[in-house]
Amino acid sequence: MFGRALENYWGPSRFFTYYMVTGIGAGLIQLAVCYFQGITTFTIGASGAVFGILLAFGMIFPNVTLMIIPIPIPVKAKYLVIGYGLLELWMGIGNRAGDNVAHFAHLGGMLFGIILILYWRKKNGNFRTGNPWNQSSIKKITDFFKGKPKMTVHKQRENDWDYNARKAGENKEIDRILDKIKYSGYNSLSEEEQKKLFDVSNK
Repeated sequence: MFGRALENYWGPSRFFTYYMVTGIGAGLIQLAVCYFQGITTFTIGASGAVFGILLAFGMIFPNVTLMIIPIPIPVKAKYLVIGYGLLELWMGIGNRAGDNVAHFAHLGGMLFGIILILYWRKKNGNFRTGNPWNQSSIKKITDFFKGKPKMTVHKQRENDWDYNARKAGENKEIDRILDKIKYSGYNSLSEEEQKKLFDVSNK
């Protein structure tokens, strides 16, 4: 569910890079923790990269509402990520007997995910695949129109009745999309429905 959304947002190449970096980073963090604990062990699995994907979804789509199964409690993605991270930290520090889950690998995937996303944002600005509104494009447009007279556009103010009617329609459409995700899964959404959900989550 989360991987599909991120691949659509970033594109396959950047998504693959992110997945590999967080997976390798998760392994490195787990090895470092085992070294300092004086433990010799093997760690197998891709859950570190999966937690990196969860982290990325929470950072890019923080206000998307998710349902926790089997408890039907709606929660925003950003709070789910924070809560899951704190739970993994608590379980990793607890180091309970019989717990064979590599909790610090999960945290390592999230850590490397944060670092990589912040690096991309600093380097590329808005790095969404196919989005023309990056810093380079904006500069080209402003340079093209430099020196030309400014154009003033007067917009008619929307009255309260029209505004409320428009917002009610938008909310009804988002509720319909969320219900569709609940019963049929995220993959059942059309590209237009995914775009509407992404636009709302970034407001």
